[in-house]
Amino acid sequence: MLELVGSPGYETISKPSEYVMRWVEAKIAEKGAMNFGELGVGIGATTLAVAEKMSGKGEMHLFDFERRVDELGDDLKKRGFDNITTYANTERHWDSYHWNLSKLIREGKGEFFDVIYIDGAHTYLHDALAFFMCDRLLKVGGIIVFDDWYWAFTNSKWMRDTRDQFMTEEQAEALQIKMFLEELVNDHVGYEQVEKLTVYRKIAGTSRSSENVIGASQIGSRLKNLFSR
Repeated sequence: MLELVGSPGYETISKPSEYVMRWVEAKIAEKGAMNFGELGVGIGATTLAVAEKMSGKGEMHLFDFERRVDELGDDLKKRGFDNITTYANTERHWDSYHWNLSKLIREGKGEFFDVIYIDGAHTYLHDALAFFMCDRLLKVGGIIVFDDWYWAFTNSKWMRDTRDQFMTEEQAEALQIKMFLEELVNDHVGYEQVEKLTVYRKIAGTSRSSENVIGASQIGSRLKNLFSR
């Protein structure tokens, strides 16, 4: 897969996410080692850059279709990166990275990740839920980076011939990532927006198992700020 990076036709997805790299570098500078999760790997441009920056320290966990993560995982291991774990899902209609995320939650993985990059289905249906599942797996102080808030299905060749089977024209035209960020994430009491509609920092745990569960006074303060706008 990595042979596609920089090749004709793949130019727009051959550059690592500058947001991801900025925060990965910050976490490495802060901690020396970090754990990284990526939902949707593309052709591996960001994944490779992160692997090189991590230099084998910490863990990388990759979630995508089987044909993608298996090939990318093999490519990375051939380059000497042995800190890679892949989580494959099928292309069946109701299957997605949710299932593997739920396994990590059920297995008690806990707040494990320092940085999570969500560059997956780009639908409200998939990625809004993915945010809440990733929240259970992200450390307090950790970062979630969302990709392509400005993206819509109608502006892409992706699923052009089949998408009318899965969504309405209104949904195809909508900026679905932007929608759920504005409706569910921007005012979430456990997060602060660091870079507009792209980077969010977890400021407090919101599950009972969290080491830093947000308290009633913090909730009250956030709600007060919200309704005083």
